Amino acid sequence: MSKYISPIIFLDIDGVLHSFNYEEYLTNHNFDWFDKDGAVFDPNCIVAFEYLINATKAKIVISSSWKDSRFCENALPLMRGIWERRKLPGDIIDITPTLTPDDLFALYGIRSTWQWKGYEIDQWLKHNRQYRSYIIIDDQDVVLDNQRDFFIKTNGKKGLQKKDVDKAMKILGQCGDNERKANIMTWIGNLLHKK
Repeated sequence: MSKYISPIIFLDIDGVLHSFNYEEYLTNHNFDWFDKDGAVFDPNCIVAFEYLINATKAKIVISSSWKDSRFCENALPLMRGIWERRKLPGDIIDITPTLTPDDLFALYGIRSTWQWKGYEIDQWLKHNRQYRSYIIIDDQDVVLDNQRDFFIKTNGKKGLQKKDVDKAMKILGQCGDNERKANIMTWIGNLLHKK
């Protein structure tokens, strides 16, 4: 019997958990849309994300620019701290590496690209080969061609929605172990019965 290895969610934050419509709503109603940890996350997006985490037992790898712009070398413990303080679902196991233009040139022969996150995800997967089942959730088209089948592009104004979760569940249901597939199929079945 093989050991169960959780699937991975490569997670962007802005446009996924932090929806721009929710930020606008808070601003228009004179609420703070920003706290000491950054932009406030949309509660509806969190509910959708929690469904995804509970059904798939996926682990989180942060691929968002939040790992770069705010925290530098302390990014992983600080991202985990945000998750704990905000009582967010899931376990952050890592962050993707931050590739400089020199890194991109040395590894891939290019200096800059719109798909920089795709290259960072590629590097993470090369160094963590035990994880074969994954999805990438982002509001921008930042993936490499070989990652397209695993990509869920959200609408940044709305953030993570039910249709995005459905797509993620289908992707993760097509690969991985039977227990996870059964969990996903049960969750999808329950959703269909609620309609």
